[in-house]
Amino acid sequence: MKNIKTICLLTLLIFNGLNVVFAQKTQPTPYQKKQLELSKKWFQILSGYEMSMSDEVFYEQLTAGKEANDFVLGLAILNYAMYNSKSQCEKTFTKMNNEFKQAEKLKNATDFRLEKEAKARKEQAEKERKLRAEQEAYAKTDVGSIQKNIKSEFEKWNQKGEFEKEIDYTERLKNQSRTAFDSICLEKIKTKINGLYSYYWTKELSIYNSEKEFFPVLFKTNGVEWQSKINIPISQAENFKNNWSNLEMKIDDYDWCFVENSLCPTLIVLENNSENSMYKFSLNLQSQSEILYYFNDLEIDNFYLKDYIFKFSNAKVIAEQIEKEKQRKDSLELVTFNQQLNSIFNDYNNQLLQNPYNVGQKVMSNFKKIDSDLEKGYYDKSISETRQEKFNEYKSEIERKFTNLNNNFER
Repeated sequence: MKNIKTICLLTLLIFNGLNVVFAQKTQPTPYQKKQLELSKKWFQILSGYEMSMSDEVFYEQLTAGKEANDFVLGLAILNYAMYNSKSQCEKTFTKMNNEFKQAEKLKNATDFRLEKEAKARKEQAEKERKLRAEQEAYAKTDVGSIQKNIKSEFEKWNQKGEFEKEIDYTERLKNQSRTAFDSICLEKIKTKINGLYSYYWTKELSIYNSEKEFFPVLFKTNGVEWQSKINIPISQAENFKNNWSNLEMKIDDYDWCFVENSLCPTLIVLENNSENSMYKFSLNLQSQSEILYYFNDLEIDNFYLKDYIFKFSNAKVIAEQIEKEKQRKDSLELVTFNQQLNSIFNDYNNQLLQNPYNVGQKVMSNFKKIDSDLEKGYYDKSISETRQEKFNEYKSEIERKFTNLNNNFER
């Protein structure tokens, strides 16, 4: 490489991108001065280029710091090795290394301190790199991705709404935090379970043990392998083996655990509907663990959930409680809508009775109420949205009836 500025410009761009600070804030030690002197000397020898004064100034700025200096000198070494024989390289590099080793005798307390600090920074950077790598790997696992989704969803719920009064926000946190967190945990876990590709689940029947009369069975689900066995009398063993492929795997939504951060069923049921037969296989691995999510791990500020743990083993009970609460609120919403319609209806009838031209005291006889069996799917809206649509429709109908009656009295 004939031009030093080509090398330096390339290196400058790289190290500027890494935010390397070139200027040295303190006076260089004798060792550092010698290092720089040797670096410039050997860079010129290896690159075959004689520096001008401006080149030297630029080089000194560029190579401030051990990493930058090693990088620049490394380019020169690589260039030299490309154009010289192996024996010549060994001779030159040995001489260069000896001179740099000799310079180490000039090290003083400042140099040792700087080396110690540099080593500490490097070790800290390596720890942080490993931690980031571990966190990224964890986030890709089932347990990690579920936790990430729970955190994201609950953070939204936990925030104060733009049009929510402080007293209402406080009451919501106090009375609904537990239910909301349970509901979100349950939803995210079940979503992950439902997203697992069942066609990757396999069951393998091994060779029958005729002495103890059982078949070893190997299951593979979600990347986890585990063995079990099924006791089959020897008189039925051949028929069972022939019908093995007809057995369908079924896993309940609540029969799951973690095995090394991956979701795995705790119970697999094999069924043959044509023969009305069923076989159950329970997971029994030392590495299996219950599906737990600790609220404190999410690092979200909510006093009412401090130290709370969601346990998937309670999921069925939690789901039933959530459904009951949903039905209670659903029923309350329906009653509230119809009460509002009734109030509007009575108010308009009172206005009719107060009309001096209403000699016959005519009033509206009835109004439509929102049915409790109103189906979801009205214009693809939720039940609440559909009820609101019906409420607005029935309210408008009451208003039309009132207007027609009120305007038709003889004056």
